[in-house]
Amino acid sequence: MAIPSSASSQSAHIMGNVENRTICVVKDDPFLRLESVCLLEEAGFPVAGFASSERALAYVDHHAEEICLVVAELSYPSELTGLQLARRVAAKWPWIKVAAVSDSESCQISENVIVMTRPWLPTELLAHAFKASRGEA
Repeated sequence: MAIPSSASSQSAHIMGNVENRTICVVKDDPFLRLESVCLLEEAGFPVAGFASSERALAYVDHHAEEICLVVAELSYPSELTGLQLARRVAAKWPWIKVAAVSDSESCQISENVIVMTRPWLPTELLAHAFKASRGEA
């Protein structure tokens, strides 16, 4: 998924300023987490990746004003599930959007939570990231 550096800088220039708002990626699978982190970094976003919902929530708690989007699996297997993480972030920090990855489209959590149905396309994640960085719904 690597983009040559000239193509990466061109696409970042074309897509506009991402305003240095951080995106948190929460995935237990290290390869899927790295894939999402690399995609977003190549688009110019600062990204923080986490293997657990608990660590992600602790990070968001200390850096909420710098974050525009949290990407999380709804079915995340942990004491704090992805669904619980999405609900907490949406309730406590309404300016932070959540892109929740699910197997089902019928899941509605809150107006701050966008459900991305598996399999999702990289362009779908990037579109949500750019909208969130600009404060759009």
